Amino acid sequence: MKLLETAHVKDLLSLLRVIANPLDDIAWMRFLTLWNGVGDVGASKLAQQLLQQPDQDLIFEKLEKFGRIPEKTLLIMKQMSVLKDQVQACVTLGIEALLEQLEENYAKKDWSKRMGDFDLVKQLATKHDQLSEFLEEYVLDPVSISEIERQSEDDVVTLITIHSAKGTEQKICYVANVSAGQYPHARAQGNFDDVEEERRVLYVALTRAKDELILTKQNLNLWARDQVDEQGRKVESYFLNDLTRNLCMTETHYKQRQQTVKSALIERQSINLDFGIDLD
Repeated sequence: MKLLETAHVKDLLSLLRVIANPLDDIAWMRFLTLWNGVGDVGASKLAQQLLQQPDQDLIFEKLEKFGRIPEKTLLIMKQMSVLKDQVQACVTLGIEALLEQLEENYAKKDWSKRMGDFDLVKQLATKHDQLSEFLEEYVLDPVSISEIERQSEDDVVTLITIHSAKGTEQKICYVANVSAGQYPHARAQGNFDDVEEERRVLYVALTRAKDELILTKQNLNLWARDQVDEQGRKVESYFLNDLTRNLCMTETHYKQRQQTVKSALIERQSINLDFGIDLD
């Protein structure tokens, strides 16, 4: 098993992920359920509350009121939140914040060996200057280039996130669901900086193809109206609004309705052509 796919390292990464991005609901769920007395239901309710908080101070306030996470851990998390540009320090603090709880959780699961894995994570951290870069490099990438090269078949489909696609190229690339409300994402709507960051992300995806680029989108009639912010800057609501037909070929695929004998009979019975007129 890969180092970063082991359960105890994923536990550590969940803490690093919520520090780097407090809107990571999946990471919150794993982090919260680490602690004694916290189940999926309680963690889910708290995670939803945390996702609605506008700043980290309010997030820590919620965590303190929750009462399940040790005060020492919360203090370390506050330290980590101001050290995102010191990745090794963040990782070291993260290990310290979780150490006692993880030792309890994995007491009967070869804990002494697991402890050594954290030293390897710290070594990986030395290669990065930003916590977000570290996570993108080692967490978001589902498959390495070397693994692809070792595969016996060349004709394979590789599913990869946009963030981990940086630096890679393929002859044919698909970018899925480039629909209104996704590029830019609905959460970024109306905010110039967030929308421009979404544009950069999409640019990375669109420039991975060497020969052929295929975009898929939902065939929905959605209004996507651009806005202007307080500084007079245009805030786009959908990046493909200005895509002209001469730059691409379009195909629309419809899913054919499967009609059963039963549904056909029901339809036939429901059609009433009797208008109350005696045509005889």
